[in-house]
Amino acid sequence: MIKKATSLMALLVFSTISTMTDTPTPSTSKPKLSWGGSMTQSASASNNVALLNKALPDATNWMRSTLDISATVTAGKEAFGHDAVKIFSTFRHRGFWGSDAMRSGDGKLKIGDILGFEHTHTIQRPPLWMLESWCDFSLDAARGTHSEGLNHFKVGYFPFSLGTGASLGENYGASKDFLGVFIRSNDYYMPGILFYGSAFEDFFKYNVYLARPEAKSATTAQTLGMSKQHLTKTILPFGGSFRDDTILASQLDFCFGAKNTDVKKTKFTLSPYALAFFSPDSKIEIDSDASVNFYTFGLSANLGSENFSVGFDVATNYGKQLAKEVDRNAANITVDSLGNLVETYSHVQATNGSSDSSNYTEARLTPDLKKELGKNLHRDGQPFSVAGAGYISKADRIRSSYTNLYRGKMGVIEAEYKFKNSPYSIAAAAGLATGGTNPNKTADDAIYNGFLGINESFSIKKVPSVIILGGANVRRPLTVSDDQITPKLKDFSNGSLTDIIFIGAGIKRTPNKDQNTTFGWGVNTLAFWKELENKKVVAGDKTNTVKFGTESASKFLGIETNLALSWSPIENMSVIFGTGIFFPGQYYKDMKGATVDDSTTKILEAVDLDKVDNTSSSQKAKIAYALGSDTCYIFSFDIKYKF
Repeated sequence: MIKKATSLMALLVFSTISTMTDTPTPSTSKPKLSWGGSMTQSASASNNVALLNKALPDATNWMRSTLDISATVTAGKEAFGHDAVKIFSTFRHRGFWGSDAMRSGDGKLKIGDILGFEHTHTIQRPPLWMLESWCDFSLDAARGTHSEGLNHFKVGYFPFSLGTGASLGENYGASKDFLGVFIRSNDYYMPGILFYGSAFEDFFKYNVYLARPEAKSATTAQTLGMSKQHLTKTILPFGGSFRDDTILASQLDFCFGAKNTDVKKTKFTLSPYALAFFSPDSKIEIDSDASVNFYTFGLSANLGSENFSVGFDVATNYGKQLAKEVDRNAANITVDSLGNLVETYSHVQATNGSSDSSNYTEARLTPDLKKELGKNLHRDGQPFSVAGAGYISKADRIRSSYTNLYRGKMGVIEAEYKFKNSPYSIAAAAGLATGGTNPNKTADDAIYNGFLGINESFSIKKVPSVIILGGANVRRPLTVSDDQITPKLKDFSNGSLTDIIFIGAGIKRTPNKDQNTTFGWGVNTLAFWKELENKKVVAGDKTNTVKFGTESASKFLGIETNLALSWSPIENMSVIFGTGIFFPGQYYKDMKGATVDDSTTKILEAVDLDKVDNTSSSQKAKIAYALGSDTCYIFSFDIKYKF
């Protein structure tokens, strides 16, 4: 299906370019160049911002500069009455003061038979990169139509979203890593192809979007690389061609009432949309160990007039993830009893002539053993011998194949009323997104009920959230694990629209030149709940550990209050001060002391347990980063000038 969709899109592109080539270009179509941009200086300070734990240095403070420079080239307006061609590019510099300017992507080193030592490099100079760059062609001009352009073809790096940006957004690489879909932190827009247009005096609008978020067959190193040798049922271990991640999306807009230019009359827009994401070689544990066919169907609507507007967005996920059967055994570097670095296997043990598993040790990599494992699989628990030495495969060496189904749902609604002849307005918002635990926690068929967005860029527009649905990164656990002494909280939904219920309201004053107002402010309050249920954390035994009990934890996350002050001293300049406070609810009190297990947490030594899990003990011990229930504060200051 991926090949067919890509081939069809390529045919449409070729036909479009051919048509444009055959159409004479009037001599009056002279290109015009314009440019502009913005400079923003920002500062921020926060406390208890990630773990809500004042017993830890859970705080940040930084200063940052952002420079965007844009250039636009247009042509054809004199000949066709609209821009037949538009080329746009934005280059960006963004960096924290006094910090490493930029880091490279992860690379892998190979030492002996071991591939997988990831490393990055730092660029020590402030970089400038491409944020956005695209070409837009009028298909009507290509056909020689001398009227308002109704249909366009756009290609390059540009923002695109569906609905409110929850199903498909503009944050390239923002997704849930444990679901095996594409994820990478990028500060530029995803490359794609877009056909869009309108008809019947803008009553009907359409767009069709095709993107490749991750290329996996762009080079012979990818296609010929043996990236699938760990798959037990693959005949050839090569990466192969046409294995790239692909996004296909479309949205239709039906506009009723006044035209776009008439803001004083009531207008209603109904927008059904659909998204398909295909990843034949995604990753759960090891590269290319799963495939994903993921779909989202949604409907958004907006009703607006001069003083009132309301909009909603609802969507549901479908599709499946197929986890392939894999051999987890891999070569590692370990330290032996003499302190030497040795190559060993992760899931094959040496029996050392014993039938007692307590005497087993990690099998050292030898030429004979390597050759044997290349010929025969030796599944879980199977003993075998090589060159007179006994070996056995661990019980979890082979991960069986299984299937996960996607069944997430979400719905959000926002409304705003602007008082007549006044800079004041009031707004309200509410939403729900289902939650789900990591379906890949066990190798069993499962249904993932959590809502999943691709490149999610959802934010509450009319009642903004700075902390819980903003960039504060407060931990909201999705998955809990009680398989160790200390409970583990994993797979966090930080800032994303999943496993959450919210309601909020606010009031603001907007600067208005006509009313000679340069100052503005806004204040709002939101309440948040989890949709997914967790078990409550209780005090442990005499070793002062904590564990999950049988009672369910409260779902109430807490209350967030935000204040923003703005000032426009001169045209195109804005000064903004913002602050947000989050008062944790009963959920965080019930989960207090549970270990946060993610890529950013490390072991913290010598912390009083009574400051973390609320026990009476003053004993100091080595513990992992733990979730707390202390109030979170964030302060920000921005100066922005557009030119």
